[in-house]
Amino acid sequence: MRKAAAILLGLAACASAPPVPGPNDSAGVRRGHELYMAKCTLCHDAVPPGDHARSEWPRLVDRFAPRARLAPEQKAEILAYLQEYSR
Repeated sequence: MRKAAAILLGLAACASAPPVPGPNDSAGVRRGHELYMAKCTLCHDAVPPGDHARSEWPRLVDRFAPRARLAPEQKAEILAYLQEYSR
């Protein structure tokens, strides 16, 4: 029973993990994912891009960019990734 619960928890965690860009995605989107996982997860769990609408991400990224000490290029790449996979 415990093993089944552990498997279900593991599957639930995978289902909510942010998507990883593939080779057909732009370099900016791929870099945005790398930056998102490296910078944003220092303070909080990675929020799947699909948890927010495309139009919500600019405000959220603007809000947290100073805390993450993002350069303008980094901010743009993270936003490109989040919006590419948003709902």
